This record gives sequence, structure tokens and C-alpha cells, in this order.
Amino acid sequence: NSLLPVDYNINISYSGDKKYNPVKNSTILHVVKGDVSLNVNANDIYFGDDLVINIAFNESDVDGNVTIKLNDIEKGTASISNGTAIFTIKNPDAGNYTVSVIYDGGNNDSGAQANRSVNVYQQNSTFDISISQNADNSVKLVVDINATGNVTFIVGSIEETVDIIDNQAVLDNIYLNNANYVAEITYNGDKNYHPSTSEFNFAIKNDKLLIRYYVDGIVTKSGDGTRTRPF
Repeated sequence: NSLLPVDYNINISYSGDKKYNPVKNSTILHVVKGDVSLNVNANDIYFGDDLVINIAFNESDVDGNVTIKLNDIEKGTASISNGTAIFTIKNPDAGNYTVSVIYDGGNNDSGAQANRSVNVYQQNSTFDISISQNADNSVKLVVDINATGNVTFIVGSIEETVDIIDNQAVLDNIYLNNANYVAEITYNGDKNYHPSTSEFNFAIKNDKLLIRYYVDGIVTKSGDGTRTRPF
């Protein structure tokens, strides 16, 4: 039968016979915890996805919990069942990480640790653009984007970089002469998103804003209004 990992006192006595005298002896038996190993599996992901960490031990009767760290920062614990455990880290930032799984040991097993490198890649960025005209005929450009950082606007001779606040970058009160324009708008990226650029055409005619609208790739009309997708 299996013995628990403790010290056992063993006492042995011989009652003797016609030729030999009785004798007693004792010793201590040290039963140590068994060695275990574990394997950590985690796939590379993109920002916005969850990082799922699968842990498997070489023995199915391992008990207790494992502690999970990401770049030496503790993220939590997971219970071991039938020699396996699963732990999920919700939406980590983009970057290169070392996943560490630490097992401090159980009733019968000694501790173990394993590491794995994993990458969380940046996502491609997208943003929405709207353009409108104020009462004083100045123009307002708004970028809606679920990211941080800043946006660079280039319209005619105007170039300005604006910080994103509450998921918006706003370039307001720009005065433009009557002419055709190509607006170039660049999101400059952050730790989680790649940079991206969008261009669109509009015109100022008789001091009024004219915007080309596209439906299924076909120019349908011009007029004043708002565009809520990149041109």
C-alpha cells in the first residue's frame, strides 16, 4: 500500500527461542513527497482576445492549486482536477509575456514550476470620420475610435495632431477657402493598435461644405451632412 509522506517509527522484536535470546530494534522510515513535472501551453493571440493557459501534470492524482503569473505579476490561482488545470486572463495588452505556473506541492507531491513565452499582437486599427460645418462656415472634423493616443489631420495647408479624449479626436474651427480638398487623417497607433490612415474628398463651394457620398462604391450625390464611415 502507498504510504503518506511522513516519518514512520518501525519497531521490530524477536521473542527468541532455545538457541537465541530475545532482541528488539527500531528505526525511522522517511517517506518523501514524490517528484512531479508540469507542462504549460498557451497560444499567441491578438489584442482583444483572452489568453487561455492550459496546465497538465505528469501524474493524474496531483492535488491542490497552481498560481499563475504574467511577467512576474500574479494573476490568480486555478484548481487542479485529474492532473490538469485551466486559467484565463481576460484581454491582456499587446506585448511579449512570460507565463509562469507555480505548484507549491500537495499532500503527496513536491512543488514544481514551468514557464512559457507568449505574444499578444497588436490589432489593426479602424476609425469613423465625420465632417460638418459650423454656423460661421468653419469646418469641424471628428474621428471616433476605440483606442488611445493621437490623430494627425492634414487638410490643405493645415496639419495638426490632436489627442484622443473619450474615444474622439476633434479638429474644429478650421477656415478653408473655396476649393476641392483631400483630407488625410492618420491614427498614429498605441501599444495595442497599429497606425492607420484614411483619405477622403470634399469641397468648399460658395463658402458651403460639399461632401461626396458613396453607396456601394458609386458616387450618388453631393450635399452638406455627415459621413460616419471612412471615405
